[in-house]
Amino acid sequence: MFSQEDKELLKTNMSEARLGMALEKFYYPSYYKHNNVTQIKNQPKLNTSVTTAYPFSNERVGVMFKSISTGCDSALIMGSSFDQVLNALYNGVTSVTSIDANLFTKYYSDYKIAAIKNLEYNEFKDAFINSYTLYSPEIYHKIFKDLDAESQAFWGEVFLNQEHHFGTYSATIFRTDVKKQDIKSEFYLNPLAYLKMQQILKNGDYKINYITAEFSDFPEMLQDKSFELITLSNVYQYLPKETFKTVVDSLYKNNLSEGGKLQIAYFYQSPGIKNYFTFKKLFKHLKYLKLALPDPEADNHYAYVAVKPEEDIKPAHYTEKTK
Repeated sequence: MFSQEDKELLKTNMSEARLGMALEKFYYPSYYKHNNVTQIKNQPKLNTSVTTAYPFSNERVGVMFKSISTGCDSALIMGSSFDQVLNALYNGVTSVTSIDANLFTKYYSDYKIAAIKNLEYNEFKDAFINSYTLYSPEIYHKIFKDLDAESQAFWGEVFLNQEHHFGTYSATIFRTDVKKQDIKSEFYLNPLAYLKMQQILKNGDYKINYITAEFSDFPEMLQDKSFELITLSNVYQYLPKETFKTVVDSLYKNNLSEGGKLQIAYFYQSPGIKNYFTFKKLFKHLKYLKLALPDPEADNHYAYVAVKPEEDIKPAHYTEKTK
């Protein structure tokens, strides 16, 4: 959890505060554990600022964003792997606000964008997917020019201390337990799709804004900013339900534009009776769609998407509509 002092610094100077906090977390991974030890001990899943980033999403984001982002120009997106944002851009969204509590999201995201812009498909796949050799001086020198000043400062510091931290990058900055078979974004799996993604990023006809904030602080950080699409990944499963509901209600009321779509929850399997009725009770005041996200080799995943006001999303795979 962020301390109150950290939160105030992020509000007043997001870039400078985030850089200092991220480097502090890189050198001292346990630093943020001291802020609220009792709460972290009792509710460890709340401690999002202590976690590492995901190198890739293990959600079926390709199918989901193809269903829900079509026709949207602006989006507010959670996800420390940044794959959700890339899929939004791939499907035509041009203005994205990436919001997450993870301190490494901004830097890993910039690194991944710069890598896609500069590396050939097989080179990217070998470094990022087939192995975790992405942190190499060779790759860094190729992509340095496409990092902004804040990310150059972060990665420059990391690589300057490579001798002392060699072999710990993956453990410190991102998780290494994402299985290759769980990577479902089309541009990682298909060379032609990768070229399309690469061209979108090279053209630069998009804007990305990064906000670092705890989930409970989203409403305060966003104020009255409006988005046509809001996606919350699978955070529903990691937070106290009333806290989650309070934030979702605020996002729906104050930040989702008319006709906009809000992806509330994501389940890696059918949620089951208990989880489903808990969810249904929390959001009985909203009308939402349940989207089945299939995979030929595995069970369906499911996303729940509210619409303001209710309209036909026309998803690729539609299973039921709640009342």
